[in-house]
Amino acid sequence: MDEALGNRGDWSELFAVASILGNGGAYAADAHLKPLKSRFLKAAKLFLNRGKSASLVSFQLSPDGTATRTLGKSAEIVNQSEVRSRLEALLADLQDETKVGHFHSETGGDLLDLLGLERPSASSSDTASDFDMILMDPLTDEITPRHSFSVKSQLGAPATLLNASGQTNITFCLGDKSTLSQARVVELNDLKWVETRNALLAEACEPDFRGFDGAVFNENLRLVDSAMPEIIANLVRAHYFSGIKRLDEATAHCYPSYLAESEQVTYKVKELMGVLAMGMRPNSKWSGDPSSFKGMVVVTKEGEVVVFYLFNVLEFRDFLFSTLGFERGSSNRHGWGEIYEEAGEWRVKLNLQLRFLN
Repeated sequence: MDEALGNRGDWSELFAVASILGNGGAYAADAHLKPLKSRFLKAAKLFLNRGKSASLVSFQLSPDGTATRTLGKSAEIVNQSEVRSRLEALLADLQDETKVGHFHSETGGDLLDLLGLERPSASSSDTASDFDMILMDPLTDEITPRHSFSVKSQLGAPATLLNASGQTNITFCLGDKSTLSQARVVELNDLKWVETRNALLAEACEPDFRGFDGAVFNENLRLVDSAMPEIIANLVRAHYFSGIKRLDEATAHCYPSYLAESEQVTYKVKELMGVLAMGMRPNSKWSGDPSSFKGMVVVTKEGEVVVFYLFNVLEFRDFLFSTLGFERGSSNRHGWGEIYEEAGEWRVKLNLQLRFLN
């Protein structure tokens, strides 16, 4: 096989899959990414698009410590102990800070050969999930339906949960035309966002929510809660105008505990983070059907591989709520930050992007 290259995210994906294969599954996690030793999720079958010409490769796990690898009509046995024996060396590569960008991992290459895979990660076109898995239900010991899983790694650069796009722009009103002169708007649009924000605050231009640019995303948010578009707009405004980066801190700022709706809003924001992580996308209509949710596999800084799924969905939401922060995507690419006139008032678009924090 040609020398395979990958960044930390790519090799982390292989590490997660190999860990689940080698160990026959993984532990569910609590909100602090600690394995729940009483909840080991046994894997029955894994499906990966990593074979020749993106062919589907499947692994059927057996109680005898082997996995049957199937690609098309060919099948062969993989010994799980051989997979496990390579995990420690691959983790050492992942934790080696001298390895930057795309790099070769000798152990990673050995694992690819052993598993009959061509690349360490899913195709870049497959953004919804990284692999599919059938689990054994920990309560009934019956097999679950096949579900998709994404892999997030704490090794290397933090991953995004929600990427910036024109669909995640939010429009705010800065006041009617008497609030700012045309000349002043031209001056403000020549400044960097932080300078523009400071000037707007100094001139008492309070941003007032007008709507999400993405109609599909707006309706998806309303499926979680009818007030969710305005709730998220308030949190985004707190980030851009008050400099609050953390999602949990922005929520506490906008909806402090002394407000009657605080607890409900916090719960709903956590619920939204869960559905975003499990597959909701801004440009695709979301059904709200929890059976379509996918799970998340996390590779921790210590090299633990843990799983969030419907069995531990509350811990999953708590984890997301406490580890996500706002990030500002490119203003030129996504069209936010410039003041403009519409319907007799000054308006500005701000953008929603969410990334995991270190």
